[in-house]
Amino acid sequence: MTCTITASQNAPEWIGFNEYEPPIPEIKQEMAKTLCLLIMRGYTEFYTNCECAVSLWAAELICRMKQITPIQLHIAVPHEEQCKNWSEDYRDRYFHLHMIADSVNFVSKQYHESCYQETDIFMTDRSDMVVVFGNSNDCPFIVQYAESARVPVEIVPIDKRH
Repeated sequence: MTCTITASQNAPEWIGFNEYEPPIPEIKQEMAKTLCLLIMRGYTEFYTNCECAVSLWAAELICRMKQITPIQLHIAVPHEEQCKNWSEDYRDRYFHLHMIADSVNFVSKQYHESCYQETDIFMTDRSDMVVVFGNSNDCPFIVQYAESARVPVEIVPIDKRH
């Protein structure tokens, strides 16, 4: 079974935080727990857009889990310059994930107003479930699209208190 993992695309609130200080380790721990439960439920393929912070962390966790269980990571890139304005550290991590992912799909060559929505559609259409780290208000388009496509949505709250 296949699952799309997403978080708010407008949520750079964790960018620039020290990833070893609260609340980031707790968020990553909750994400890892959720991914383990998904694997135990039979999900073996995961899509993410690898957007900076939460979606990128999910991809990194999936790649670590790939070392011990037969799962796959598929990255759906909204546009070719997605990471153009990111820090060097995040860009390096992003490109490393591209090298070890099972597939990388470019949804659009250039940024345009709906490229992230097109990416959500691309991932959802290939999935049996969508998991949102945050709340449904964080990703209203993918939640509405998934529901209209009869793809179940699971919301996993993550602590957003600093």
